Amino acid sequence: MKSFTKILLASLLCLGCQALEDTKRSFAEERTYRQLVFESLEACDEYNAHNPYVNCYRWVTFSTDASVAMVVTDIVNAGTYEIQGQQISLKMDANSDVPERITLTLSEDEESLSWDGETWDLAK
Repeated sequence: MKSFTKILLASLLCLGCQALEDTKRSFAEERTYRQLVFESLEACDEYNAHNPYVNCYRWVTFSTDASVAMVVTDIVNAGTYEIQGQQISLKMDANSDVPERITLTLSEDEESLSWDGETWDLAK
């Protein structure tokens, strides 16, 4: 019975270690993901040539200090983020034009993320 208890405790300890490895506070390097608002960059440029300027992209930038900046209209929204596995949890400041709590899903290769069924690609 003591052997079973030791094996059980060792297994639980290993599971706890894995959970800690899956959680990290922030990215090691700053990165930006973006989504083109128009069908093409040329279409955006054409629109902006004849109308008041609008952003061609929605974007989100993750800093190494766990701060985040996000633009979905023309307002830079600030907040903080935390990564757990493939989920990125954002807590945005109260005076934003985005929800206060946002969950983004990071792709396995970290080249894109998704939010509400929309894909945002890593800016290079």
